Amino acid sequence: MAQKPPSIVIAACSKYVCFPAFEKVAEETGMNPFLISLANIREYCAWVHSGQGDAASAKAKRLLYSAIEKAKTLEPVPVEEYKVNEHALVVGAGIAGIQTSLELVKQGFRVCLVEKSPIIGGKTYLLYSIYPTNCSATCLLSPMITEVATNDKINIRTLSELTEAKQLPGKFEVTIQTRSRYVDPSKCIACGLCASSCPVEVPSTRDPLLGSRKAVYIPYPQAQPRSYLIDSETCLYFKDKSCSRCKAVCPANAIDFEQKPSSENMEVGTIIVATGFEEFNPHDLAIYGHGKFKDVLTQFQVSKLLDPLGPTKGQLLRPSDDKPPKHVVMVQCVGSRDPETNLYCSQYCCMGAIKNASFIKMRNPSAEIIVLYKDIRAAGKGFEEYYVETRDKLGVKFIAGDVTRVFQEPGSDSISVEYETPSGQKEIVKTDLVTLSCGMVPSEDNSRLAETLGIKVGTDGFYKELDEKVSPVETEIPGIYLCGTSQAPRNLHEAVTHAYAAALQASLRMTGTVTKALVVPKVFEEICSGCGICRQVCPFEAIVMEQKNGKEIAKVDEIACRGCGLCAGICPIHALDLINYEHDQISRQIRAILTDRIEGPHPIILAFCCEACGITALDITGSTKKQYPAGVIPIHIPCSSRVTISHVTEALSLGAKGVLILGCLKERCHYGDGITKAEMKTSVLRKILHDFNIPQNCIQVLGVSGTMIQEFVATAWNLAALAGSSEK
Repeated sequence: MAQKPPSIVIAACSKYVCFPAFEKVAEETGMNPFLISLANIREYCAWVHSGQGDAASAKAKRLLYSAIEKAKTLEPVPVEEYKVNEHALVVGAGIAGIQTSLELVKQGFRVCLVEKSPIIGGKTYLLYSIYPTNCSATCLLSPMITEVATNDKINIRTLSELTEAKQLPGKFEVTIQTRSRYVDPSKCIACGLCASSCPVEVPSTRDPLLGSRKAVYIPYPQAQPRSYLIDSETCLYFKDKSCSRCKAVCPANAIDFEQKPSSENMEVGTIIVATGFEEFNPHDLAIYGHGKFKDVLTQFQVSKLLDPLGPTKGQLLRPSDDKPPKHVVMVQCVGSRDPETNLYCSQYCCMGAIKNASFIKMRNPSAEIIVLYKDIRAAGKGFEEYYVETRDKLGVKFIAGDVTRVFQEPGSDSISVEYETPSGQKEIVKTDLVTLSCGMVPSEDNSRLAETLGIKVGTDGFYKELDEKVSPVETEIPGIYLCGTSQAPRNLHEAVTHAYAAALQASLRMTGTVTKALVVPKVFEEICSGCGICRQVCPFEAIVMEQKNGKEIAKVDEIACRGCGLCAGICPIHALDLINYEHDQISRQIRAILTDRIEGPHPIILAFCCEACGITALDITGSTKKQYPAGVIPIHIPCSSRVTISHVTEALSLGAKGVLILGCLKERCHYGDGITKAEMKTSVLRKILHDFNIPQNCIQVLGVSGTMIQEFVATAWNLAALAGSSEK
């Protein structure tokens, strides 16, 4: 039997401060760094228990006993190094996704650009111009689209969606599903004969206000790919095969009614999510009359009417009578800054309204324009000046007020807008046209895609970044980045800036390697019952069930496993155990901390701390020297889900007066939902304690971030006070 290599115990400071140095020395001397057991007696003891005298010394001894017991069972862990795949996947081909793709190919990487709609360009092509320079949106976007479409390093996949993604070291295995276009883009010459011959006419896909289209159509003249497609839901061929005129007249033989959806599997090194936003649907708010009155439009609709290439050749005409409006009222914050819809500010609405108002005034100086606002937010270079110029030089009126209803009196051609002033007074203004500045809302597919990728969606429906202050484009999944308005509402300038940041982070990852320590569960095949609970709860699909020696047992995929320990913590018969966080090893630490060989500190509160946010919170508490009871003694675990009910009951039976499980916040858990699993276990345990007349609140689960030291300190003092009163 091979002799176990020696371990070493070091009593020092924070793991994140000192371990890199110890790790380097260990590697230089040929020692596996995973054989080092640390006892943090600075941040956990000396810095936070000043004035507690012997109690602080007693805690330091218990920390050392715990580290020694852990060292006795440590095993060397191999570390694998993987080159990151240099192919990027960008999901969403709006301006942010396009900019990201262009930046990545400049760095030498290949890109697959996936877009669920038939064309690339996103919402930008709906804009006539861009504030504050009033440059043409088409002039900005067209060169970018052309550059993307002609770059042989960018594979554009329209009518496509990401349906599967599996994370592996250095890469993702993804599946792209593509819907049928029924027109071959490589053959289509965009002559338009198919559309001319089509007898079916339906409202425009982009906006019914903009007219109609045929069942075979091209979304707009400058579309890329510049190819027609067939809408199978309205095409007569797909209804009853009664028409195939488009196929008959096509000179390029590009029509293919038998075209089938396709699926492609590929490997990529990074995934950039740039799925954009949707405009808030004002139909949901009856007070505005959108959809009820023809002359109530959104700012996007007005932008198309102002476009010289739009349906009215750039003239702003009322849809009800095709006459130029003499009076326009613009209503701000529709679907934003409202507890009934969305609390957040959509950022672009104020400037979008000011831009359209300035264009209307420049073309028709006699037109009277009123902007009804909650606040005018014109933050940014040149934005405040643009607002002031529109107000003072062009004469656009800005009135503070909340709209209470939009209505039309019988027999009247005008629209009445009722609003409430800041003083609470009701006012009514009559107008020819009402324009609603609708906020941004998340894309409808966000939740589905988030589930596919394993990333989170915030309470507002936008994708959740790793940290809003220092990691605005990163997610909790290494290699997956957020871009543009998929992460939060922002204007076009900010979306492009965000794209540069996402491209930089992705390129940095793809130029290097990633390492993976094989801290994975061991399966004890002789006792595994094949129940499959571990497979069901694994957040990374790293466990499969296989037949071996006539029975079904669990098998762990070492590459897919991320070492959270949830499977080991939930197995009812301990048939799995996580290397260096074994069930018995944790029990050894519990017994070492609760030994009666040491007097004090009292009462003892055992704190199971996850290796991410839990440890960070304790470290920062130490570095800021916030005082808490010396009886709070930590044990490190990879994730709060690793704690078992038996660990908690063992601690209480050996004299601990309380147990604190310290993990990540629910929305920030590095392993998905570890804190939720810990809460589920403790809720079961609290019911058992209740039956034995033991205070249920002696067990606490606390999700923290590194900055939530006040919450930790308050919980520690509360638990100590509860334990002290129970001792009396």
